[in-house]
Amino acid sequence: MEIRERTLADNLKRIRTRRNLSLEAVAGLTGVSRSMLAQIERGESNPTVSTINKITAGLRISYEELLCPKKDELRIIDPEFLGEYSERPGKYRSLMIFPYEAGRNFEQMKVEIWPGQVCGNLMPGEEMNEYVSVISGELVLRVGSEEYNLIEGMSARIPAGSEHVYCNRTAAQLILMIIFSKE
Repeated sequence: MEIRERTLADNLKRIRTRRNLSLEAVAGLTGVSRSMLAQIERGESNPTVSTINKITAGLRISYEELLCPKKDELRIIDPEFLGEYSERPGKYRSLMIFPYEAGRNFEQMKVEIWPGQVCGNLMPGEEMNEYVSVISGELVLRVGSEEYNLIEGMSARIPAGSEHVYCNRTAAQLILMIIFSKE
């Protein structure tokens, strides 16, 4: 189950139980079948926009209340359920840890770059700063015509609009943690 599906499942169940509603009662209010609501709450269904519209209208809640994580609750991120943002098999993959949400101006991603590979700017055209930390391995950060070598534990801030690539010139996998921030 991806982060978005888990958030939707958690929020629907929390709203239903907080109001002391059964699945049958929610089905009556929304026009969505009991079995579909149960599947959504278990994270087994990715509902259509039409279904989401029925749920928000029937329960008289905002889309944000249904689809966004609660800001005041603890959120544990299990790597098994991280949503892949992009992948180029044998080259790199990026995993979304904290996606953008209303009221938050950053997102966080884990990036794994295979040996001898290069990963281009992950958010081309976006006007945001990138905060990159090397978790393991050695990063060659190319910004414009300049190269910078970063080893495990080192970090860099890349200003918005800077053309850059991440290079792994070693024989070991490179793991980065990147925060994209709109400032």
